[in-house]
Order: sequence, then structure tokens, then C-alpha cells
Amino acid sequence: VQIDSTDGRPAGSGFFAAPGYVLTCSHVVKRRAQSPITGQWRGAPWSGTVVYASPAPPTDDDDEDREDDTAKIWPEPDLAIIRLEDDIAHPCARLGSAEPEEGSHMVAAGRRLPFGNVPGDFFSATMEYTGKFLYLMRLKNEKFGRGLSGGPVLDLINGEVCGVAKLAGPEQDGDAVPIHLAYDLQDFIQRRFNHL
Repeated sequence: VQIDSTDGRPAGSGFFAAPGYVLTCSHVVKRRAQSPITGQWRGAPWSGTVVYASPAPPTDDDDEDREDDTAKIWPEPDLAIIRLEDDIAHPCARLGSAEPEEGSHMVAAGRRLPFGNVPGDFFSATMEYTGKFLYLMRLKNEKFGRGLSGGPVLDLINGEVCGVAKLAGPEQDGDAVPIHLAYDLQDFIQRRFNHL
């Protein structure tokens, strides 16, 4: 699922985690709860409301002139939930309940952002889980493409989403938010997303 920025341009990715709900990263939506949001799925536009967004990192006095916050790492959990306004028939990802084993193979998927005259498209990166870095899942082998943030990270062993793509590393690597943090957010999230 493509998530749009406030100006309508593609901002990142998300995925259907429950009927009528999209899970993504808070740094992708960059909005507070109850804010309207739009995006695309299968070439068709959708609209919705952000029902949960974890807070942004604190700003420093030196950051007041910055146009964006891409240099900052958003704090745990860096997750957002969007409720769709329209009734759209869609599949739902199967969310995992256990942390994958180190060495497990993963696929991170999402929408690659347009670059110059090159249009955005669907993108996936085959990765290997190498353990935790702070609260994040550390993945290596391929670099996340621009726009992959917020997309699902699928454990190829059990076919479940085990993480949400967060940021690209400096090499052929990246980090993901463990999916169990989505279960820890609020009671309504647990009720809505626990459909396994």
C-alpha cells in the first residue's frame, strides 16, 4: 500500500494488517492521530484517518530550520495505524507472534518512490535477520529502497509478517520494527489485529 505525504506525493509504504486497517511507520505518515491521510493500492486512491501515531523525536533548537526530519531516528515504536474511510476488499497480512531466529531469511516489500523521471514501482529486498540493534530487527544482504519504510517484513520460514521496514543502513542492510510492538500499543489494536 502506498502512503501519501500531506502534499499528495508518495511518502512510503504500509500494509493491510486487519480488515479496513493499514499498519505503517509513524515517520511515514508524519501526522497526529485523527488526521486525514491518503494513498494508493493497486492503482486506485484511498483515504483514511490516522487512528494511532507514535510521537516524533524531540526537536532541538538547531533543528528549527530543517525542512524534514530524515536525519533523525524516530523513537520506539515508530508505528502508525490508519483506518480506511471506504469499504475496500483487500487481503490481510498474517502477523507473527514470535521473534524469528537469527539467520532466518526475510523479504521486505513496499513501494519504491519515484526518482526524477523514473516512476515508482513495487520493490522487494531479500534479507537475513542478524539479531537486534536496540529495539530494532537488524537485516542484511540488500539495501532498502527509498519508499520501503512502513512496508511489511515477511519471515520466509512461516510466511508471517515479523516486522515493519524502518530505515536503510549505510551498507547492504536495514532495520525493522518488530511486529510484536504493534500488539503492545493499545487494547483496540490488539482486538483489531489479533485475527490469526
